Amino acid sequence: MPVVSLNTRPALSDGFPAADSAARDFFTLTDWDQAERRYLCFLFALFEVLYDYLSFKLDEKLDPDQKAWPIAMKLRHLMTFQQEYSKQGPLRVEFYDSVISKAKEHLKGGKSIRSESLYDRATALAVFLPSGMPLILAIDEAHGLVGSHAEPGFIHLRHQLHEIVSCNRIFTVLISTTAKIHRSYKPPIPIDPSARRGIEGMGVLPPFTALGFDQLAYQSVEANVLTMDRIISDEFMCQMGRPLFGSRFNNGTKSVKDGILRFAVQKLLGGGQLPTDSLPAAATLDQQLPQVEHHLRVCITIKEDMETAITIAASEPIVAEASAFITSSLRPRKRLAQMLKDTLDGTPSLDLGDRGESAGLLLLTMTRDVLVYPPPGGIHPDRRSIPLVTFLKTLLCIENLEKALPVNVVDGGKVVPFGEAFEHSRIHFNHFIKATDYDVINRKYLWKIASRAAGIVCARNQLGVDAILVGVLDHRKPLGPDNIVILLFQMKNNVKMKARYKGRLFHVMDPYLLGIFDE
Repeated sequence: MPVVSLNTRPALSDGFPAADSAARDFFTLTDWDQAERRYLCFLFALFEVLYDYLSFKLDEKLDPDQKAWPIAMKLRHLMTFQQEYSKQGPLRVEFYDSVISKAKEHLKGGKSIRSESLYDRATALAVFLPSGMPLILAIDEAHGLVGSHAEPGFIHLRHQLHEIVSCNRIFTVLISTTAKIHRSYKPPIPIDPSARRGIEGMGVLPPFTALGFDQLAYQSVEANVLTMDRIISDEFMCQMGRPLFGSRFNNGTKSVKDGILRFAVQKLLGGGQLPTDSLPAAATLDQQLPQVEHHLRVCITIKEDMETAITIAASEPIVAEASAFITSSLRPRKRLAQMLKDTLDGTPSLDLGDRGESAGLLLLTMTRDVLVYPPPGGIHPDRRSIPLVTFLKTLLCIENLEKALPVNVVDGGKVVPFGEAFEHSRIHFNHFIKATDYDVINRKYLWKIASRAAGIVCARNQLGVDAILVGVLDHRKPLGPDNIVILLFQMKNNVKMKARYKGRLFHVMDPYLLGIFDE
């Protein structure tokens, strides 16, 4: 669908995409007597310049093979070409510079512009649009238009957009990360005393605040289809979670696709340095919002008092991989354990787990990361598929683990050394998710969780096991419920527990008793 994007992020805020500063500054002037005309002139100039670009100017900036693209692809190229985290690309900057230049000319009185002429300009764009398809005007970080300096003007902007609704060719979407979106974009009638709203009942669509995740994920994947090489790829991982990463990858150039992990790193860091502080799941709104806006946490609940919020780090494989890449640069790596300790000591409200699960999961994650990102670092996607024997040797610090023999053998079974039995087994994970249902601990679900690059933190009171990792038994074959290897972990923070075999503990970790294998 054809989309023209405009980002009005406030001047003192950073993030991706960067603000279209020329347009934002034009909007946020404080000459209130000119506000209505200023927005009218901007929209008129926008449609005027866009008409010229779609007529001939945009094709002049495209390569010969790009000129055959449909309008949606051409506009995406215009909006995203050479776009960086901290600034927009040159084509987009040039486009909005032209818009603002024309808007200022109109504002000075060079042309008589009315709402009727704005309607005509919007309708004229129909010649470039496929039949029945509207043009989307997407105003990102639109709370930059409704702050203390711009709010009256925002009401005028909505009024001008209402004037072109009936042409059915322009649809406007307002996007924001602010927690007060419902107050900003749908003000009560006393603040917006429009007769059309107060008498004729013209309403404003309520905000969509729960957009969900995994819209781009491969929903119809069946067993015995996915290979290990597939699930460790950036392309596969970035389809899960928020659509930001998948849509960027799917529509990007080769350089955009090759840089998707570094893009996730920039998003995770909020364009800055690695944060040294951590927050509990529940904290004040002032503490939480910077984490949501700049470090990709997801807001679950905002209390009615608008002072407390609950946020989580969602299951997004590409973001988890970005985190691994960032922390791999820490020297020495043991700083991670110290950072966790400092966080736990300073935040009594954190759920630490009853048996040291937090420390255990960190140990598993650090083992994985040191194998995927060995010094001196760098991005090596092929290393994400870790040989199971190598992983356990590194985790347990047992040099000759591959020669180990099984403690128990099923009647008639062959005694095979560990290294031979799991010669072709691979494991891939970069984060953990919490299971809240005991029935999830079954192979018909576990192989799907493994495809998400996730390990499992078991539900409270889960019998015999606290965490689970799932790998591929034979990486030469596709992933499925019959081609998985299960690692079960039981965490103990009791100093009486020693590194000695205890049969009673392993007895309750029986995968058949746990229901992992039900046949």
